[in-house]
Amino acid sequence: AALFEIAREASGGMRDAVGLLDQAAALAGGKVQAAELESILGISPRRFVPSIVEAILDRDPAKVLGITDGALKAGLEVKRLSLHLLEYFRHLLVARATDDAALFDLPPEEIQKIVELSRKVPEQTLDWLFQLLDQGIVGLLRSPHPRILLDGLLRRLGHADARQSCEEILKRLEGGASPPPPPPPPDDPPLKPEENPELEVVGVAALEKEDIDEPRLRVND
Repeated sequence: AALFEIAREASGGMRDAVGLLDQAAALAGGKVQAAELESILGISPRRFVPSIVEAILDRDPAKVLGITDGALKAGLEVKRLSLHLLEYFRHLLVARATDDAALFDLPPEEIQKIVELSRKVPEQTLDWLFQLLDQGIVGLLRSPHPRILLDGLLRRLGHADARQSCEEILKRLEGGASPPPPPPPPDDPPLKPEENPELEVVGVAALEKEDIDEPRLRVND
């Protein structure tokens, strides 16, 4: 795991990787451990990101915010953590298609963890979370108050109500459920007498009856 971290930090540069390895080996007395690397590179986001993502998938925003707070208090920078979260969700989406190690550049045990987490929710939900995180990070990277935006974004990612409505829609679509029937059309407006011959007949009969039943005045001679 330490060698993977050095390779990632060096971004593929051999000279940079060798320099980091020499510094870590000098501090460690020969065997390089995560603690020595952190003293050189700073706190690794990989100590916290998998737990944050798992809490998001479990719809536990309180746990998400608690782990994030611990990571930031340990010295992890907000924007660096955010970008690593986005990368981890990318890994989850890729894992739904393949577990080819060449696409992850991670140790085998971390790839296995990613594959397991990617199966906890539907693929469409992962895509929705990825897009939501991506859109939020764009504003976060420009903001003078990134911590405030990060907390709001993570709460939204792990919020049960928003996720529930999304997943219910996806379940209905995947199950082939037909949409609810449209409401019945409104009743036709009543027809005018000239538009309904029956009304005319009834009206004439009623008038004739009234004419018959109407009392007549007698004129005495």
